[in-house]
Amino acid sequence: MSFSGDVKNSIIDSAPLGKCCRRALLLGIITARGQNEGKRISLTVDGDAVLKIAKRLVLECYGKEAEVTRRPRCRSGYFLNFTSSAAASYIERFLESEEINISEICKCKLCKTHFLQGIFLSSGNVSDPQKTFLLELSPLSERVDTLCDFMDRLDMRFRKCERQSRRYLYMKDGAMIADFFALIGDNDTTFTFLNSKIEKQFMSETNRIINCEASNISKTVVAASKTVGLIEELVKRNKLSALPEELKAIAMVRVEHRELSLSQLARVTVPPLSKSGLNHKLKRIEEIATEILKDK
Repeated sequence: MSFSGDVKNSIIDSAPLGKCCRRALLLGIITARGQNEGKRISLTVDGDAVLKIAKRLVLECYGKEAEVTRRPRCRSGYFLNFTSSAAASYIERFLESEEINISEICKCKLCKTHFLQGIFLSSGNVSDPQKTFLLELSPLSERVDTLCDFMDRLDMRFRKCERQSRRYLYMKDGAMIADFFALIGDNDTTFTFLNSKIEKQFMSETNRIINCEASNISKTVVAASKTVGLIEELVKRNKLSALPEELKAIAMVRVEHRELSLSQLARVTVPPLSKSGLNHKLKRIEEIATEILKDK
């Protein structure tokens, strides 16, 4: 079972008990994937669980036993066919206005939640947030613009795309996907996406800090190597005494503690120096050593 299938099963298991909410759930399915020829309605559904609840809702809401046929070249796709003047009238008004009239659908404060659940059950697909953040809605192609406008009014910012001659709505922001599932009343999936987003942000910040520290260490090693190399060359040529006494002491501390950063090295000098003060003295050592070593 896919992650998306598990989410849908969870929504179906908590299907509403109220008659008006169950009607809203069915109208969500019809809005996304319902077509009519006169009073003859055809619903396109994916998955056995969605098929089962859609068939039951048709019987409850319209008193019709729906006929089921398999979609060609689709292992878990079905057509659900039934006759209903009420459903046909709803589709015709919806197509004529090219707008979802939520006041016609909602009879109580929970109806909108279940209407949106119907849209997701019939046309939605969501990725496992441990892998990637992606929520897609694939209604009938001619419904994409209307559904996108409706989602915009709910502050759900879906984007449109086309793939294999089919149009889709999608979003890739983990926080917005969490907001969508909060809107449709699926708190478990909401928390799953929020937790995954927090974990990914934490890992990203940890990696950034590690990379920054590694870069700083690399810079410290390069800078220290240059200074230590010049000091060791002075020692090799018996030229260390050419340094002023104060700088000679700093030079020996640098050689003895070559693994330390400037901040750490400044604390072990006697007397302790500021980081900028120590850096200035090391630069001066490099300048003098370079001049000495030029003179053979």
